[in-house]
Amino acid sequence: MTSLADRIRSCEYLYLESLTEPSVNAVKIIVLEAKVGSPVDADQVASKYKMPELRSILARSRHIEHMPGCSRFELVWQSTIAYSIVNESYSNGEPESSVAVGGWSLFAEYTRSRYLDYLAHASFASKDYPGPYRHWALYCQNHTIDIASQVEPVIRELGPESSGAKVERGATFAVGPKTPAQDGGPLPKIEQPRAGGSRDEDGVD
Repeated sequence: MTSLADRIRSCEYLYLESLTEPSVNAVKIIVLEAKVGSPVDADQVASKYKMPELRSILARSRHIEHMPGCSRFELVWQSTIAYSIVNESYSNGEPESSVAVGGWSLFAEYTRSRYLDYLAHASFASKDYPGPYRHWALYCQNHTIDIASQVEPVIRELGPESSGAKVERGATFAVGPKTPAQDGGPLPKIEQPRAGGSRDEDGVD
């Protein structure tokens, strides 16, 4: 039977819906599955950013969307040593020298990572006190989230959004050929999925 963790790992894209602390040093994260969806109005985007060249770049692009049929997942770590959120446009992620259990995925568990190395210098947490701990990472559109904890997350699948509140998902598109990064102010994020789970990106939110 496929575990909920494996189902998150198998998602094509993820969005962060919310991150809260339900109690002191506990973390609750809700993520949304997303897929390639409706076509992008290339003329509208080009006009918005005053960049005519975006018309050809985005001509066959589609939005990356949380849509009917997509899942929502809640992950709760009852205690944490540290966590951080980085704007994905500025995130380096983990280098190839980091070791992820089962390989890289959108929901990765690391036994060796740059984030663990950072915590070894930024804190006195160690395998002696409070004891061995691990690093989990969620690679969402717009956010990279790192969590260090001694405990496994408790994961459950949630029903569809019920509040009616719109989650800001950014201008993220799946496109064709990769294009050079461009200067001159905020741009829509342009992504081209490729084999191995990693991503090519141009532009910033």
